[in-house]
Amino acid sequence: MKLSTVRIVLLLLVTAAPASDKPAPSYQSGVITAWSNEPYARRFGHVLRKKEYELKGTGVTYEINDCGTFTAGQTIDYRVDGKKIYIRQEKDKDKENKCTIDGVKTDTSSTAP
Repeated sequence: MKLSTVRIVLLLLVTAAPASDKPAPSYQSGVITAWSNEPYARRFGHVLRKKEYELKGTGVTYEINDCGTFTAGQTIDYRVDGKKIYIRQEKDKDKENKCTIDGVKTDTSSTAP
């Protein structure tokens, strides 16, 4: 076999290999408790605004950036990975909104969202 044929066969084997054995991500349930549209800068005579959401989980409240359209009181499924929160979309459960965590508050007085 020619070297290029071997490369093609190897490429086909690699691309046909099953996906990694990573387990499906597990989600927590939380509630969007508030949102804000605060001004953060002024540029060329216009006030720039930054929309943020407050997400209350079990024992913790996250401030997250504008990464989707949510309403106060909306229950969502989410997972945390470092400085990011991934919110599972309601209509397509296989897709997620990737959000940046802007702040975290620990709530020691309650254990439920």
